Formats: sequence, C-alpha cells, structure tokens
Amino acid sequence: MTWTQNYAPLEGRIGLPAIVAALPVVTLLALLAGWNVRAHLAALARLLVAAAIAIGVNGMPVKLALAAAGVLLPDGSWPTRKELKPTSVVH
Repeated sequence: MTWTQNYAPLEGRIGLPAIVAALPVVTLLALLAGWNVRAHLAALARLLVAAAIAIGVNGMPVKLALAAAGVLLPDGSWPTRKELKPTSVVH
C-alpha cells in the first residue's frame, strides 16, 4: 500500500498546524504532571492521539497508522537508564 504524505494538511490556517502537532506532547505531559497517570498509560494515550491526528487530519490510511503504532508501541516498554542495573566499574 502506498500513501503520499501531505506536508501541509492545514494550509492557510495560521497557528492551527502548530496546535495540532503539539496535541500528543501536551496530552502526554498533562497526563503525567496534571493527573498523575502511570507513564505507560500516558504514552498509550499519546499514541492514540497521534494516530487520530494522522488518520483524521493527514488522511493516513488506518492500516498504515496501525502499522506505525505497532512499531512505536514497544517504545514505552523498554527500561530507561535509571532502571538499568549499574555494572561494576574497575577503578
């Protein structure tokens, strides 16, 4: 399946593209800081918002949006550096 991305789906509307592009990040930060939602659930909500924008605003086919989500979904399941156990260092 091929799909050509429209790089200016909200052309002619000043400020609206920036607001729409910021929605996934704002969603993530609001859930983490404002409502104290667990990180993996906030990341899932961010993914759903981003997918809705890709499908609704950019016209991305649902099948491709699901494929992209499948690639990004494991992103929140990997441990961060703080969660990794430190290795022994020889001085």
